[in-house]
Amino acid sequence: MRFLRFADHIDLMGGTSYELQDHTNICYERVGAYGKVFSTEKSKVVVNNTTNTN
Repeated sequence: MRFLRFADHIDLMGGTSYELQDHTNICYERVGAYGKVFSTEKSKVVVNNTTNTN
């Protein structure tokens, strides 16, 4: 899993939308194990590659 951690957020990186979804699912499960939740209002998806945007 590729990710960047900052003081109050995590950036997940994936080569495909499926890989990014898998990383998101793993983080969601691990965060839940500590009694925390993701903020959907603050969550974003950014695409850097316009040739592979499936």
